[in-house]
Amino acid sequence: MKQKWNLNIAGIIILMAASLILPTSLYAGTVKGVIGKGEAAVVGITAEQGQLIALQRARADAVGKAVGTNVLGSTLVKDSVLVAVFIKTFTSGFIVDEKVKWLPLGTFSENDKTALIPVYRVEITATVMIPEKKSDPSFFLEASVNKPFYLSGEKAVIRAKVSKKPIISVCELFFSRQIIFSA
Repeated sequence: MKQKWNLNIAGIIILMAASLILPTSLYAGTVKGVIGKGEAAVVGITAEQGQLIALQRARADAVGKAVGTNVLGSTLVKDSVLVAVFIKTFTSGFIVDEKVKWLPLGTFSENDKTALIPVYRVEITATVMIPEKKSDPSFFLEASVNKPFYLSGEKAVIRAKVSKKPIISVCELFFSRQIIFSA
């Protein structure tokens, strides 16, 4: 079990490194001729919904190829054992022009005894607009906690210092105690 988690973590690190190393045109304005592919199996949905999902996946693929993908990850460790790995990926861009090419309908079957499931496949050639990076050099955030880890029932003190009027939100995930803020 431990070896399996190590392989997953190694895969995540490799994916993050590749996203930093691969050349992308971040905040470059417009990228033309980006090819995105998508597909969707029609299971529990209508044929029209399957086509729409395939098209949405192709658009997301095109934007990801033009802009790149940001990957954030965190882990939850309890009693020196890895309990969970949380991964979030996101990208930012807009398709301003696209040419849609529907590929031949595919099929999928779990085994020889089940019915064939239709799979819609699509390829788009898109022009992707990348929004300008908006950064404020006068804004900063410094945050800290009073301990690197906590046992059940211990108080957590979170300190945050910002250069502008803040709105602070703390996700109370896996905590059973009340979080108190003092200004």
